[in-house]
Amino acid sequence: MILLRNFNRRFTVIRLPQFGNPMIADINALELPRGSIYHYLPSDVSEIGPSQTLPILNRAEKLMQINHNLHLPQEVNGRPIAIPQNIEKEILIYHRMNRKIRRMREETVVPGLFRYSETQMSWYDRWANIYATMISRLQYDTKKFSNRQNYIFLELPNVVPPIAQMIRAERTRNVSTLKNIRSDEQLRLLDLWTWLGPNRDASQFGKFDVEQLKRINIVITYKGKFFNLNLGELDFWRQGGPNPQAPVNPLQMQRRLYVTITRLAKEATAAEATARKQELADKAIADSKAATDGVLDKRMSSSAQRLTRLRRTRLTWLLVREMNLRTPLSSMTAQKPSKKK
Repeated sequence: MILLRNFNRRFTVIRLPQFGNPMIADINALELPRGSIYHYLPSDVSEIGPSQTLPILNRAEKLMQINHNLHLPQEVNGRPIAIPQNIEKEILIYHRMNRKIRRMREETVVPGLFRYSETQMSWYDRWANIYATMISRLQYDTKKFSNRQNYIFLELPNVVPPIAQMIRAERTRNVSTLKNIRSDEQLRLLDLWTWLGPNRDASQFGKFDVEQLKRINIVITYKGKFFNLNLGELDFWRQGGPNPQAPVNPLQMQRRLYVTITRLAKEATAAEATARKQELADKAIADSKAATDGVLDKRMSSSAQRLTRLRRTRLTWLLVREMNLRTPLSSMTAQKPSKKK
């Protein structure tokens, strides 16, 4: 597996000028450093954990260990009600299907264990509690394992909310401010945006101290491209943090984030369009070649048929000629008059 220093050199924003112009890499090159902790948020209520066939897990040289978070943190949104179910059976099935992943104590968030009374904000309460559960585990790991880096993946939404909408939503989150910010990707991007700005305490990342932030990484992906952000590095550049000579104020940090993800989206979209054009060109060449081969095959077939007919005609002519040569001789032999005595 790749070493941490090599990973950071290739994929991480480690200099301020890169925060706005990041090194963007292909997702197929992504490999987490040795000894990393991968925090996974399920995308569906029926999902127990990540599949061992995920590229970043499939490259693992040794068995991986996983914790299943079955409980919400103490501070929750709304009024979640536990649903009685045999979750242990589902976890057992999951590990039978993913034998490279071994269970530890309690890390992947297991959704679908609680139900909520339907209100205008129940959808947000459900998401916020699952997200807070992951953050709670992240707090535990960054405190206990001081020599391990933690990685969270954030897929950019197809529609990134405008800056004005995120500014309103970072201050107050209600039906009005979250009207156009409803997907998991948009909400997680909003939380990172809030942490970089002047309302840091409203973000889940506001719960971490300086040393913990150094061990938290956000891998931002979009359409097969990615780059990595280390929260400790971002905190060092942000005014109001541990660095008294920090060069960037919170509002500028937010805008730098916006420019950075916009660049990723543009480059990934351009790469996708280029790949699509190449795919269409290859298909056109293949179709043209197939059509040409079909014409050649047809011509060869026609030529073969003509040659066969010619051979048959010549053979028939030779047989007739031979018969014509033999027939008169036989006739003369049969009709030759006998000598008179």
